[in-house]
Amino acid sequence: MSNDVFSLERSVIEVTSMHRPDPQWHFVDKQGHEHVWFDGEGAATRDYNPRTRYTLRTVTRVHDGWVYDEDGERREVWHWECSQCGEQVNPGYTADDCEQYIPGIAHYKINGVTVSQEEFERRWKEQHG
Repeated sequence: MSNDVFSLERSVIEVTSMHRPDPQWHFVDKQGHEHVWFDGEGAATRDYNPRTRYTLRTVTRVHDGWVYDEDGERREVWHWECSQCGEQVNPGYTADDCEQYIPGIAHYKINGVTVSQEEFERRWKEQHG
């Protein structure tokens, strides 16, 4: 049996947001079309996970034109409309009420030497079954 020392180090990335989708938002337009946030799997969701990308599957982004901000930078102006009936929709956003983190890059080491994940797992299995 080997005396190799296996270690896995993973940093965390702070992703706290002041403007993120609010999965609790729900809107029904005048034609009865329901609008909610969808998660990365394409399912309507009521839960928030900072690792998930959220989309609006029932609305279309409509370009209204261009404006110039106080620094002279050109900025696009747009709004959301129901994809079926064209009614304007204002998606719900919120801010995080606590710090949010996601896992960063993993560093696999054997005896203090960085190795690939594959090498790490292969040698771990060899020694630990």
